[in-house]
Amino acid sequence: MKTKDRFDLEQEIMGTWNIIDELKCLADGWDNLTEDNKLNIIIGLIDLYHLKFNTMFDTFEQCIAKKEFKGLEDRLASYETSLNQEHAEDIFDKYRPAGESGENC
Repeated sequence: MKTKDRFDLEQEIMGTWNIIDELKCLADGWDNLTEDNKLNIIIGLIDLYHLKFNTMFDTFEQCIAKKEFKGLEDRLASYETSLNQEHAEDIFDKYRPAGESGENC
C-alpha cells in the first residue's frame, strides 16, 4: 500500500463531491426505476461513500503521522499578519474555536 500525502487527501476530498452528480443522475431517472432498483442504488451509494470517507480519513491519519501539516499554523499566522488587522480579526474570529476568546462564547 502506497503511503499517502496531503495531495492524495486533496484528491480524495474532491472525489467526494461526485455524490452531487450521482444524486442528480438518480433524481433524473427516479421515475423509471423499480422500488427494488431504487433501494439497490441507494444502498450501493451508501456503501461506496462509506468506503470513500473511510479511505479519506485513513489518508488524513497518514498525513498527521507524517506531519504533513506541520508549520500550517505558522503559515496561517504569517498570512493573518499580512492582512489588514481589522479585516483579519473578522475572518479569524469566525474560525477560532469557541472558548479561545471571550467574544465568541
